[in-house]
Order: sequence, then C-alpha cells, then structure tokens
Amino acid sequence: GLTWAGENQLATVQDEKGTIFFFDLESETITSKLKFAGKGDYEGITKRVNTYWVVRSDRRLFAVTEEGKVTEHNDFLDPSLEAEGITWLPQEDLLLIVCKKFQKRTSVLRYDKMGFAFDPNTDSLNPKPYLSIDVGEIQQGRVFKDGEDRVQHFYAERKKVFAPSGVAQHPTLKNLFVISSVGKKLAVLDENQAL
Repeated sequence: GLTWAGENQLATVQDEKGTIFFFDLESETITSKLKFAGKGDYEGITKRVNTYWVVRSDRRLFAVTEEGKVTEHNDFLDPSLEAEGITWLPQEDLLLIVCKKFQKRTSVLRYDKMGFAFDPNTDSLNPKPYLSIDVGEIQQGRVFKDGEDRVQHFYAERKKVFAPSGVAQHPTLKNLFVISSVGKKLAVLDENQAL
C-alpha cells in the first residue's frame, strides 16, 4: 500500500512486518519508519488527517497516529471477504475498504467485487456495500447473462478477470480508481460509481 503523507513524502506499509516507511520524493530516500504491529499480510494504507489507517487481509484495521499510538479494530468484515485496499473519502469522512473475494448475487447472475465503508468517528462498518463492481462489465466487453455454459465459463475464469489490489480517490475529481494486478486492469468509477 501507498499513500500521500505530506509535502514531497509518501507513506508505504511493508506488507509482511507491520511497519510504515516514509519516503522523500526529492531525496529519493526513506526518511523514517514507524513499527505498529507484528507479522501479517498488510494490504493497504491511507492517511486521514493525522492518522494512518492500515488494513490487513484477515479483517483487521489499524489506526496509527503520527506519534505512534495504535488502535486495532478486529473482525469488522464478513469472514468470506478478504480486504485488499483502503482509501479515505474526505467528503464523507469514511474509509473505503475494497475486497478481493467475490460476492454472488442470488437474484441475478452477477459476481461483484465489494467495497465497504468504515466510519472512523463511530468505529463501525456499514454491512451494506458502499461500492459494488460488476466484474462482467470489466471483462473486456464480455458481459455474461443467464445461460448454463456462460455461467460455468465465467465462474471458472472469474479469478482471471479482476481482483482489487488497491483503491484511491482522485483528490479533486472524486473518481475512484480500483486497480487489479489480476487481469492488469484499472477500473475508474465516477461520483455515481459508474464505470
């Protein structure tokens, strides 16, 4: 994960050791580091005012102040989902957490990648998805509809299409950018969450 930390500085989370590194863009050096937790699978980082928020794949969320105070939030997501990225939505003061796993809708043949909103003011997650990306729309124009053969094909190939690995919001346009290393794709969603 990577986030803007201030003037000419980025913050990045080491994905296995629970350490935030601060990188100066001018000198191209690591200027400091902040250890906040032990070993784990850390997936994303974002900055909200003076606090860094780090999401771990096992449904744990860490709030790390610039002074190094750490608050941990456990089991805030459904166990079937795997957190992959996080960004702060300043206009709503929410943290958007995107997930790699699929959520199948039962009413229609649709496989969605979900994003959930965590409210840092109430320390709570809204169980209703904030964001839903229909993978069929992303799959190079091949939108799958009802039909046995296509259902099986899409189910077998869905992992090759799109699996979020990071999320960010454009600071002025407010578009959401969801990147996927699987399929090498970038989904850009407008303010109405349309692709």
